[in-house]
Amino acid sequence: MAEAWDGSKNGKRRVILVGGEPGIGKTRLCAEFARQCGEESATVLVGRSDEHAPIPYQPFIEALSWYVRMCPEADLLAHLSAIGGGAELGPLLPDLVRRVPDLQYWHR
Repeated sequence: MAEAWDGSKNGKRRVILVGGEPGIGKTRLCAEFARQCGEESATVLVGRSDEHAPIPYQPFIEALSWYVRMCPEADLLAHLSAIGGGAELGPLLPDLVRRVPDLQYWHR
């Protein structure tokens, strides 16, 4: 995780997936890592898997939903513009449609 974080500070973005048996310390490890990165002004997106969740890709949707709710509007609009508008995210992220009502009209 530390190696991925060091790389990301040099422009190499990473997604870290942590898996394993219950009770081995995954949550604590991730919380500590997120805290350390946050101390360096990083934006840390966190999503949790639930084998009984009815939503495919739940951890990603959870993480992006949090970001959509917390991100300053100007930053959110800039990020959406950088990825071509983000209209394809609307069906997955109801909070995004609430924050950016004209999302469906943006070009992809």
